[in-house]
Amino acid sequence: MLLNPAGLMIAGIVALSTAIILLIEDIYQWVAGNESVVGDLIATWFEFVTKFKGYLNDSVEAVKEKLGQIKGFFVDTFTQIKDYVANIFKNIWDGITSGISGAFDKIKSYIPNISLNPFSSNPTPTTQSVLGANGNTSSSVINDNKTINITVPPGTTAEQVEAVKQQINKTMQQQYTDAAQHLEGY
Repeated sequence: MLLNPAGLMIAGIVALSTAIILLIEDIYQWVAGNESVVGDLIATWFEFVTKFKGYLNDSVEAVKEKLGQIKGFFVDTFTQIKDYVANIFKNIWDGITSGISGAFDKIKSYIPNISLNPFSSNPTPTTQSVLGANGNTSSSVINDNKTINITVPPGTTAEQVEAVKQQINKTMQQQYTDAAQHLEGY
């Protein structure tokens, strides 16, 4: 029966089971701090655990260091990308605002600067100043002792300036008349 293939397989399984049981028993004795073959080959359980913890801590620290380097790489890379994109949009925005500002400045240069603040006691002198005067001799005071500053574009004729003066006086007279009538109601 021993030379029978089934008998050899059974004998092999029994031998392997016995070896595993003896190995487990030896490891148990080793962990308990008793004499064992594993302890003689490696070291005592305490020395093994101490070395293993050291290797494990070194490995964990190495992994943490590598992860920190990877994190630093990505942070630096994305910071550079963010700064680059932000700079692009800043340049675009500066171009847009500069263009709009330039367009408004150009448009403004074609429009006369008419300051209609009759209550200003300290007018800013401009190209041409027109003293306000009584529009008529009635009891209402129109633009008295106030200055309306008019800036006219180059090439404006004296007739055009006079027409602007008359329109401003007429408008101011109407505003003062309306205000006086409104105040009479109180």
